[in-house]
Amino acid sequence: MASIIETEKKKAALRSVILKEQRSMSRVGREASDKELFDQLSELPQWRKAKTVFLFVGVLPEPNTALLLPRLISGGVRIAAPLSAASGRMEARQITDVEQLKPGRFGILEPQEGCPLVSKEEIELVLVPALCYDRRGFRLGRGGGYYDRYLAEYRGVSVGLCRE
Repeated sequence: MASIIETEKKKAALRSVILKEQRSMSRVGREASDKELFDQLSELPQWRKAKTVFLFVGVLPEPNTALLLPRLISGGVRIAAPLSAASGRMEARQITDVEQLKPGRFGILEPQEGCPLVSKEEIELVLVPALCYDRRGFRLGRGGGYYDRYLAEYRGVSVGLCRE
């Protein structure tokens, strides 16, 4: 039990350091970082082939993934965005326009309740937010565990997206 508490303390400290560093980035720096991330993402064959993508809608200091929506929509890609549901779970809800997003429980833009549910089996690619990843690919998120729970039952391709 003590090791779990120590691990959580270390994660909290790391989250604090990374968030502080990311929040200190200039607008120009964030835009350049987003462009580089999205350029790298567009090179992935899994991204280019995906017909249904589940992506988070980034809030500062996360990458501004809303910039990807018009390109995906015009390319005929079906888009799902996360909706925070009860009991720490999230659902994938289809959106066809940025106007269907509204601030949710945590101030994060989410699909409106009336947006259709998209099953995990229909999703070909999930963009996963993270504060950072370690060298083995383990993710440090914001601490809510939403993506960890969602991905535990997902069998498709997931791509981590975070700043350098």
